[in-house]
Amino acid sequence: MTADRQSISKIYTLYIDDDRYSVPSLDAIDAGDDDAATELARARLASSPHYLAIELWDGERQIARLESPARRVSALKTGRIEPRL
Repeated sequence: MTADRQSISKIYTLYIDDDRYSVPSLDAIDAGDDDAATELARARLASSPHYLAIELWDGERQIARLESPARRVSALKTGRIEPRL
């Protein structure tokens, strides 16, 4: 494999659940692989207290769904999920 082939990255899609909007926001990130894309998505999720969750997609393949701690607390308060024991 040549050096040019090793540096190829992919475009991943982010669907960001933001408490200020009624529909997810769409964004794209450039990453070398799924693990790198997941780390970038985690950093994006942590970058705003308004971000409740992020779905990471590679085309039609969902890579991850990341939820913020704030979303879990909100869901516990409204009774939408059971607390972990």
